[in-house]
Amino acid sequence: MDFYNCEDIRIAKKILTSDLEALNLEKDDKIKPNSSGNSKKDKVSDLILTIKTILSNKIESKLPQYAALNLFKIPSSKKAKFESILDEKLKKLEELFIEERNIFREIVNDAAINNSPKVERKQQSDCKTESSKQSD
Repeated sequence: MDFYNCEDIRIAKKILTSDLEALNLEKDDKIKPNSSGNSKKDKVSDLILTIKTILSNKIESKLPQYAALNLFKIPSSKKAKFESILDEKLKKLEELFIEERNIFREIVNDAAINNSPKVERKQQSDCKTESSKQSD
């Protein structure tokens, strides 16, 4: 709603209302445009309600197809969806990276513990005791 100004919404509603009137619908199918207020939100709500009524009465095929004059005013849902998917994939990659890093750290720690020079330390301490015995 932020990408359209009040004038854009007013014009869209006017065109749609005019096209509906030109259809000369039967009394039961007539769609009365609502005018609940002048705020932008009210105008958008009226426009949405009109479109819902058109769809529920299944008369959309009788109306012309509409196009935007300025494509830059149309929000890019594909771009937003792509960014959302990209963010999701990046989070998964980060999680995988952290998981793999933790596994690697565990492997390194296990290797360090299993290959620790405990035997060498014992031998060194034994040597010290022997050398201390010899000096006595």
